[in-house]
Amino acid sequence: MTIARLWEGWAALPNGWAALILVVIGRAAAGFLGRLFRWLLDRARFDEACDRVGISDFLRKGDVSYTPSRLLATAVFWIILLISLLAAFHRLGVEVVVTLTRRIQAFLPSLIGAAGIGLFGTLAVIFCAKVVRTLARNAAFPFADLLYRVIRWVGIFVVAIMAVEQLGVDVRFIMDVVRIAVAATAFGLALAFGLGCKEMARDALRRFLDSFREDQRAGRGDLEG
Repeated sequence: MTIARLWEGWAALPNGWAALILVVIGRAAAGFLGRLFRWLLDRARFDEACDRVGISDFLRKGDVSYTPSRLLATAVFWIILLISLLAAFHRLGVEVVVTLTRRIQAFLPSLIGAAGIGLFGTLAVIFCAKVVRTLARNAAFPFADLLYRVIRWVGIFVVAIMAVEQLGVDVRFIMDVVRIAVAATAFGLALAFGLGCKEMARDALRRFLDSFREDQRAGRGDLEG
């Protein structure tokens, strides 16, 4: 009964006062939730995890001075503040904002899904690329860093395509262009490598096989001892 009365009182408020209340409450909620979200990320050691997977280094190279936790907390602050402003303009009956709010409500699930795919997909790609680089270095592969970069950027590109597809964008044309570009690049690299790097490939393969044989001998020696 009390909730019904509160709702009736809220509906009876002049639109100007209701909009002002929404903005004030939204500003307070944005500040509180932004600080709470950053505190939770700090407790979860989110920045340290980002350091391990390379996200912090990526942000520094992009001249972003914020830490990953502060960046996400700031994003939460502005999202909540924007929602409160849209609610205030909606109460005022601004037609453009009403239409925009309806479109955002319909678009929000796809946006959240795309953001989740982008975040967790990027983390998974960087982690897998680092695992492959570690294995390649342990196997004395001479191009471990190059392999890491290729896997990372190709994986991030695939994740980006998946995120864009989640938003409902038709990516078939983009995928066709990518297939053509990848095929042309692979053919060009194979041709250049086959013509100009035969000795380099032979030396790299010889070093790899020698290192593999030495590891096998060392392993057998440990077992026999």
